[in-house]
Amino acid sequence: MKREPYLIQRLKKPTNNAAINPFSFGGAGLVNGGFNKEALKLLNPIFSFDYMGAAEFEWGAVPESLKRIFDRKEEYIGLKIDLMYVICINQDDYVIELTKHIKGFASGKQLSKTKEYVGADLQNDICGWLDIDNDYFFFTDKKMFNSISHLFGINNKLK
Repeated sequence: MKREPYLIQRLKKPTNNAAINPFSFGGAGLVNGGFNKEALKLLNPIFSFDYMGAAEFEWGAVPESLKRIFDRKEEYIGLKIDLMYVICINQDDYVIELTKHIKGFASGKQLSKTKEYVGADLQNDICGWLDIDNDYFFFTDKKMFNSISHLFGINNKLK
């Protein structure tokens, strides 16, 4: 991992509305957080972005993280850590470190302080997360996990 998890974008269940919520990334940053319409059209059926309330999420950091994941997709794997479905780099030391953080998020006892509330220990419409510094996903929703794995072409043996 590049750093302790800090910027964790919350992902909500997809809305039935084909358009992105114009407030997902606030008003001060880039339009749609820096996503183009084609990218949003691919992502909208999988998840919607929760508004994070911080500029660090508004100036293209989320699409940049997704691009880094896509560009290195051959190095990624889908796996299950406790009740979480995870998409991350397939390296033993990375997975060991990540496992500690995922278990902390899931239990509500985070190992590191994040910029915004993660909420992985609660049952609500937030059921996915993207660490935009360390470029990994984790989900409580298996359908989201399978869909993003398929979209990105990531080796996911948990289908």
